[in-house]
Amino acid sequence: MVKSSIDAGSKTRDLSVGLGASTETLSRLQHVAKLSGVEFETLVSGLEKIQRNISQASLGKDKAFGALSINVKKFKKLELDDKMLLLTGAFQKFNIEMFNEANKLGLTLNQMDANALDDAGYAIDILGSAITGLGYAFTIALTPAIK
Repeated sequence: MVKSSIDAGSKTRDLSVGLGASTETLSRLQHVAKLSGVEFETLVSGLEKIQRNISQASLGKDKAFGALSINVKKFKKLELDDKMLLLTGAFQKFNIEMFNEANKLGLTLNQMDANALDDAGYAIDILGSAITGLGYAFTIALTPAIK
């Protein structure tokens, strides 16, 4: 138990340095990730990707922050806690807009329609297998003539 606590503390410190985040924030995020059923390593990968996107956005190569109406220069100066809160708010607003758009475009599936499409997908897979089997039978029947 002592060794695992030491290792966890060391890992948190290393991540803090690598991500430019406080150990307190990372400790909290680790707890939130665990309660949410997300592996902490997955969360860290997401944070690393955000850091890369910030760098790309600073160079004008990433449009994600602009799409979320986030000022990259101001965002870079924020602590990780504040970045997470800002992103959460931006995603909520963005999601509401995108959800409404998906509804208008007829892209929102209810459970009954999703089940029907799943059934259709299964039927298409069976049909594909039957066609493959037919192709095998045809090829086998032609094999003597090909030799």
